[in-house]
Amino acid sequence: METHAMRRMEDRRTMIAAALMIIAQASGPVAVQAMPDPEPVRYADPPDLVLGLDADEIEAVPYFNGLLLRTALRNSSDGSYAAKVTFLADEKMGSGPIGRDYHIYVLEGEMRFGEVTLGQGDLAYLPQGTDVGGLSGTVGTTYLMFGRAKRKEPVAAGEAVFVRAADVEWRKGTVAAAGGADAELLIKPLWTDAETGARVHLVKIAPGVTVPWEIHPSAEEGYLLEGDYKLAECLPSGRRDYSYNEGGYFYRPGGVMHSGPDSFTSTGATWLIRTPAELTALFYPSCPAAPALEETQP
Repeated sequence: METHAMRRMEDRRTMIAAALMIIAQASGPVAVQAMPDPEPVRYADPPDLVLGLDADEIEAVPYFNGLLLRTALRNSSDGSYAAKVTFLADEKMGSGPIGRDYHIYVLEGEMRFGEVTLGQGDLAYLPQGTDVGGLSGTVGTTYLMFGRAKRKEPVAAGEAVFVRAADVEWRKGTVAAAGGADAELLIKPLWTDAETGARVHLVKIAPGVTVPWEIHPSAEEGYLLEGDYKLAECLPSGRRDYSYNEGGYFYRPGGVMHSGPDSFTSTGATWLIRTPAELTALFYPSCPAAPALEETQP
Protein backbone atom coordinates (compact mmCIF):
# COMPACT_ATOMS: atom_id res chain seq x y z
CA MET A 1 0.00 0.00 0.00
CA GLU A 2 1.34 3.43 -0.97
CA THR A 3 1.94 5.66 2.04
CA HIS A 4 2.33 9.41 2.31
CA ALA A 5 6.02 8.94 3.03
CA MET A 6 6.42 6.78 -0.08
CA ARG A 7 4.73 9.43 -2.22
CA ARG A 8 6.98 12.12 -0.76
CA MET A 9 10.03 9.98 -1.54
CA GLU A 10 8.85 9.50 -5.12
CA ASP A 11 8.31 13.26 -5.50
CA ARG A 12 11.82 13.85 -4.19
CA ARG A 13 13.24 11.37 -6.73
CA THR A 14 11.33 13.13 -9.48
CA MET A 15 12.73 16.48 -8.33
CA ILE A 16 16.28 15.12 -8.31
CA ALA A 17 15.77 13.70 -11.81
CA ALA A 18 14.48 17.05 -12.97
CA ALA A 19 17.67 18.67 -11.75
CA LEU A 20 19.58 16.67 -14.37
CA MET A 21 17.41 17.78 -17.28
CA ILE A 22 18.99 20.03 -19.86
CA ILE A 23 17.91 21.74 -23.04
CA ALA A 24 20.82 22.03 -25.46
CA GLN A 25 20.63 24.72 -28.15
CA ALA A 26 23.05 25.71 -30.84
CA SER A 27 24.46 28.59 -28.84
CA GLY A 28 24.99 26.39 -25.79
CA PRO A 29 22.92 24.60 -23.15
CA VAL A 30 20.10 26.38 -21.39
CA ALA A 31 20.83 26.74 -17.68
CA VAL A 32 18.38 24.73 -15.57
CA GLN A 33 17.70 24.27 -11.90
CA ALA A 34 15.24 21.97 -10.18
CA MET A 35 12.90 23.52 -7.65
CA PRO A 36 10.44 22.10 -5.08
CA ASP A 37 6.74 22.70 -5.59
CA PRO A 38 5.54 26.12 -4.39
CA GLU A 39 2.44 26.27 -2.25
CA PRO A 40 -0.87 26.37 -4.20
CA VAL A 41 -2.12 29.94 -4.55
CA ARG A 42 -4.86 31.83 -6.38
CA TYR A 43 -4.48 35.44 -7.40
CA ALA A 44 -4.61 37.61 -10.49
CA ASP A 45 -2.65 36.51 -13.55
CA PRO A 46 0.19 38.83 -14.65
CA PRO A 47 -0.66 41.72 -16.97
CA ASP A 48 0.14 41.45 -20.69
CA LEU A 49 -0.38 37.68 -20.62
CA VAL A 50 -1.60 36.50 -24.05
CA LEU A 51 -2.47 32.81 -24.43
CA GLY A 52 -4.33 30.73 -26.99
CA LEU A 53 -4.60 33.52 -29.55
CA ASP A 54 -5.31 32.81 -33.22
CA ALA A 55 -3.57 35.59 -35.15
CA ASP A 56 -5.92 35.22 -38.10
CA GLU A 57 -8.93 35.90 -35.89
CA ILE A 58 -7.62 39.29 -34.77
CA GLU A 59 -9.46 42.28 -36.21
CA ALA A 60 -7.49 43.61 -39.19
CA VAL A 61 -6.96 47.37 -39.57
CA PRO A 62 -5.32 49.42 -42.38
CA TYR A 63 -1.60 50.05 -41.82
CA PHE A 64 0.13 52.51 -44.15
CA ASN A 65 -1.02 52.28 -47.76
CA GLY A 66 -1.86 48.81 -48.98
CA LEU A 67 -1.07 46.97 -45.73
CA LEU A 68 -3.34 45.16 -43.29
CA LEU A 69 -2.33 44.90 -39.62
CA ARG A 70 -3.43 42.38 -36.97
CA THR A 71 -1.98 43.32 -33.59
CA ALA A 72 -1.39 40.38 -31.24
CA LEU A 73 0.37 42.19 -28.39
CA ARG A 74 0.75 45.71 -26.99
CA ASN A 75 2.83 45.28 -23.87
CA SER A 76 1.98 47.93 -21.29
CA SER A 77 5.02 47.16 -19.15
CA ASP A 78 7.79 47.62 -21.71
CA GLY A 79 6.11 49.07 -24.81
CA SER A 80 6.88 46.13 -27.07
CA TYR A 81 4.35 44.71 -29.50
CA ALA A 82 3.76 41.95 -32.02
CA ALA A 83 1.66 41.99 -35.18
CA LYS A 84 0.88 40.05 -38.35
CA VAL A 85 1.00 42.21 -41.49
CA THR A 86 -0.19 41.49 -45.04
CA PHE A 87 0.50 43.38 -48.26
CA LEU A 88 -2.78 43.94 -50.12
CA ALA A 89 -0.90 45.41 -53.10
CA ASP A 90 2.67 45.84 -54.30
CA GLU A 91 3.83 48.55 -51.94
CA LYS A 92 6.97 50.44 -50.97
CA MET A 93 7.39 52.28 -47.70
CA GLY A 94 9.68 55.30 -47.54
CA SER A 95 13.29 55.14 -46.44
CA GLY A 96 14.68 56.78 -43.31
CA PRO A 97 15.97 55.80 -39.87
CA ILE A 98 14.04 52.99 -38.16
CA GLY A 99 12.18 54.33 -35.11
CA ARG A 100 12.70 51.30 -32.85
CA ASP A 101 14.25 47.82 -32.86
CA TYR A 102 12.34 45.40 -35.12
CA HIS A 103 12.38 41.74 -35.95
CA ILE A 104 10.57 40.87 -39.17
CA TYR A 105 9.89 37.22 -40.05
CA VAL A 106 8.56 36.48 -43.53
CA LEU A 107 5.67 34.01 -43.46
CA GLU A 108 4.80 34.11 -47.15
CA GLY A 109 5.97 35.94 -50.28
CA GLU A 110 8.98 38.25 -50.65
CA MET A 111 10.11 41.43 -48.93
CA ARG A 112 12.82 43.84 -50.01
CA PHE A 113 14.94 45.86 -47.61
CA GLY A 114 16.75 48.23 -49.93
CA GLU A 115 18.85 45.89 -52.08
CA VAL A 116 18.25 42.80 -49.92
CA THR A 117 15.41 40.40 -50.75
CA LEU A 118 14.07 37.93 -48.17
CA GLY A 119 11.62 35.09 -48.72
CA GLN A 120 9.54 32.66 -46.68
CA GLY A 121 11.17 31.73 -43.38
CA ASP A 122 13.80 34.49 -43.53
CA LEU A 123 14.40 36.98 -40.71
CA ALA A 124 15.47 40.62 -40.57
CA TYR A 125 16.74 42.42 -37.49
CA LEU A 126 16.50 46.20 -37.87
CA PRO A 127 17.96 48.09 -34.89
CA GLN A 128 16.73 51.56 -34.03
CA GLY A 129 18.33 54.24 -36.19
CA THR A 130 19.05 51.93 -39.13
CA ASP A 131 18.17 53.10 -42.64
CA VAL A 132 17.81 50.14 -45.01
CA GLY A 133 16.79 52.32 -47.94
CA GLY A 134 13.10 51.53 -47.90
CA LEU A 135 10.98 48.43 -47.35
CA SER A 136 8.70 46.90 -49.96
CA GLY A 137 6.69 43.77 -50.64
CA THR A 138 4.52 42.12 -53.25
CA VAL A 139 0.80 41.55 -53.01
CA GLY A 140 -0.02 38.66 -50.65
CA THR A 141 3.26 38.86 -48.78
CA THR A 142 2.66 38.27 -45.06
CA TYR A 143 5.12 38.82 -42.25
CA LEU A 144 5.37 38.91 -38.47
CA MET A 145 6.59 42.20 -36.99
CA PHE A 146 7.98 42.40 -33.47
CA GLY A 147 8.86 45.83 -32.12
CA ARG A 148 10.70 46.87 -28.98
CA ALA A 149 9.90 50.09 -27.15
CA LYS A 150 11.62 53.12 -28.65
CA ARG A 151 14.76 53.97 -26.72
CA LYS A 152 14.72 57.58 -25.50
CA GLU A 153 18.45 58.05 -25.12
CA PRO A 154 20.45 58.84 -28.27
CA VAL A 155 21.23 55.62 -30.13
CA ALA A 156 23.99 55.11 -32.65
CA ALA A 157 22.60 53.51 -35.78
CA GLY A 158 23.12 49.77 -35.58
CA GLU A 159 23.68 47.39 -38.46
CA ALA A 160 20.78 45.49 -39.96
CA VAL A 161 21.06 41.70 -39.88
CA PHE A 162 19.45 39.52 -42.56
CA VAL A 163 19.17 35.77 -42.02
CA ARG A 164 18.13 33.36 -44.75
CA ALA A 165 16.57 30.23 -43.33
CA ALA A 166 18.19 28.05 -45.99
CA ASP A 167 21.63 29.09 -44.70
CA VAL A 168 20.96 27.86 -41.15
CA GLU A 169 20.93 24.16 -40.34
CA TRP A 170 18.61 22.40 -37.94
CA ARG A 171 20.53 21.18 -34.91
CA LYS A 172 19.65 18.65 -32.29
CA GLY A 173 18.52 19.81 -28.90
CA THR A 174 17.70 17.30 -26.18
CA VAL A 175 15.53 17.23 -23.11
CA ALA A 176 17.21 14.48 -21.10
CA ALA A 177 16.16 13.00 -17.78
CA ALA A 178 18.01 10.69 -15.43
CA GLY A 179 17.21 7.11 -16.31
CA GLY A 180 18.11 7.43 -20.00
CA ALA A 181 14.88 8.96 -21.32
CA ASP A 182 15.76 11.28 -24.20
CA ALA A 183 13.27 13.53 -26.02
CA GLU A 184 14.81 15.10 -29.09
CA LEU A 185 13.96 18.55 -30.38
CA LEU A 186 15.32 20.30 -33.46
CA ILE A 187 16.54 23.88 -33.07
CA LYS A 188 17.27 26.45 -35.80
CA PRO A 189 18.92 29.55 -34.25
CA LEU A 190 18.14 32.63 -36.35
CA TRP A 191 19.43 35.53 -34.24
CA THR A 192 21.08 36.03 -30.84
CA ASP A 193 22.15 39.20 -29.05
CA ALA A 194 25.58 38.45 -27.62
CA GLU A 195 25.15 41.14 -24.94
CA THR A 196 21.72 40.33 -23.52
CA GLY A 197 21.20 36.74 -24.66
CA ALA A 198 17.97 37.74 -26.44
CA ARG A 199 17.20 35.32 -29.22
CA VAL A 200 14.94 34.30 -32.07
CA HIS A 201 14.89 30.62 -32.99
CA LEU A 202 12.74 27.87 -34.43
CA VAL A 203 11.85 24.76 -32.43
CA LYS A 204 10.59 21.61 -34.12
CA ILE A 205 8.85 19.11 -31.84
CA ALA A 206 7.93 15.58 -32.89
CA PRO A 207 4.79 13.72 -31.77
CA GLY A 208 5.29 12.02 -28.42
CA VAL A 209 7.79 14.57 -27.09
CA THR A 210 6.90 16.15 -23.75
CA VAL A 211 8.71 18.79 -21.68
CA PRO A 212 8.69 19.01 -17.86
CA TRP A 213 6.86 21.75 -15.99
CA GLU A 214 9.13 24.77 -16.30
CA ILE A 215 9.48 28.45 -15.49
CA HIS A 216 11.55 30.93 -17.51
CA PRO A 217 12.72 34.08 -15.68
CA SER A 218 12.56 35.81 -19.06
CA ALA A 219 9.41 36.54 -21.03
CA GLU A 220 8.74 34.22 -23.98
CA GLU A 221 6.55 34.54 -27.04
CA GLY A 222 5.77 32.03 -29.72
CA TYR A 223 3.99 31.73 -33.06
CA LEU A 224 3.04 28.28 -34.34
CA LEU A 225 4.27 27.98 -37.93
CA GLU A 226 3.21 24.38 -38.59
CA GLY A 227 1.24 21.59 -36.95
CA ASP A 228 -0.72 21.57 -33.72
CA TYR A 229 0.18 21.85 -30.06
CA LYS A 230 -1.62 21.50 -26.76
CA LEU A 231 0.09 23.66 -24.13
CA ALA A 232 -0.68 23.63 -20.42
CA GLU A 233 -0.28 26.80 -18.35
CA CYS A 234 0.03 26.66 -14.56
CA LEU A 235 -1.34 30.14 -13.90
CA PRO A 236 -1.80 31.91 -10.56
CA SER A 237 -5.57 31.84 -11.20
CA GLY A 238 -5.53 28.09 -11.93
CA ARG A 239 -4.31 25.68 -14.56
CA ARG A 240 -5.55 26.11 -18.13
CA ASP A 241 -4.87 24.06 -21.28
CA TYR A 242 -4.73 25.73 -24.70
CA SER A 243 -4.91 24.07 -28.12
CA TYR A 244 -2.93 25.79 -30.87
CA ASN A 245 -3.04 25.35 -34.63
CA GLU A 246 -1.05 27.09 -37.35
CA GLY A 247 -1.20 30.84 -36.64
CA GLY A 248 -1.53 30.38 -32.87
CA TYR A 249 0.30 32.92 -30.71
CA PHE A 250 1.25 33.34 -27.06
CA TYR A 251 3.13 35.88 -24.96
CA ARG A 252 4.06 34.82 -21.46
CA PRO A 253 5.84 37.14 -18.98
CA GLY A 254 8.67 35.62 -17.01
CA GLY A 255 7.85 33.59 -13.92
CA VAL A 256 4.81 31.68 -15.22
CA MET A 257 4.94 27.87 -15.04
CA HIS A 258 3.97 25.99 -18.21
CA SER A 259 4.46 22.81 -20.30
CA GLY A 260 4.33 19.58 -18.26
CA PRO A 261 3.47 16.02 -19.33
CA ASP A 262 0.05 16.99 -20.74
CA SER A 263 1.59 19.34 -23.34
CA PHE A 264 2.17 17.64 -26.69
CA THR A 265 1.70 17.66 -30.46
CA SER A 266 -0.20 14.97 -32.32
CA THR A 267 1.13 15.84 -35.80
CA GLY A 268 4.45 17.53 -35.10
CA ALA A 269 4.88 21.25 -34.47
CA THR A 270 7.25 24.05 -35.50
CA TRP A 271 7.34 27.17 -33.31
CA LEU A 272 8.97 30.54 -33.87
CA ILE A 273 10.18 31.56 -30.39
CA ARG A 274 11.46 34.95 -29.18
CA THR A 275 12.91 35.88 -25.79
CA PRO A 276 14.26 39.31 -24.69
CA ALA A 277 17.00 37.71 -22.58
CA GLU A 278 18.92 34.47 -22.20
CA LEU A 279 16.59 31.48 -22.06
CA THR A 280 17.02 29.75 -18.71
CA ALA A 281 14.62 27.35 -17.03
CA LEU A 282 13.62 26.10 -13.60
CA PHE A 283 12.03 22.64 -13.74
CA TYR A 284 9.32 21.43 -11.35
CA PRO A 285 7.83 17.98 -10.76
CA SER A 286 4.21 19.14 -10.95
CA CYS A 287 1.83 22.09 -11.24
CA PRO A 288 0.59 23.18 -7.80
CA ALA A 289 -2.42 25.09 -9.17
CA ALA A 290 -6.04 24.01 -9.03
CA PRO A 291 -7.19 21.22 -11.41
CA ALA A 292 -7.33 22.04 -15.10
CA LEU A 293 -10.09 24.39 -16.13
CA GLU A 294 -12.02 23.99 -19.35
CA GLU A 295 -9.69 23.65 -22.32
CA THR A 296 -9.45 26.86 -24.32
CA GLN A 297 -9.33 26.97 -28.11
CA PRO A 298 -7.48 29.86 -29.79
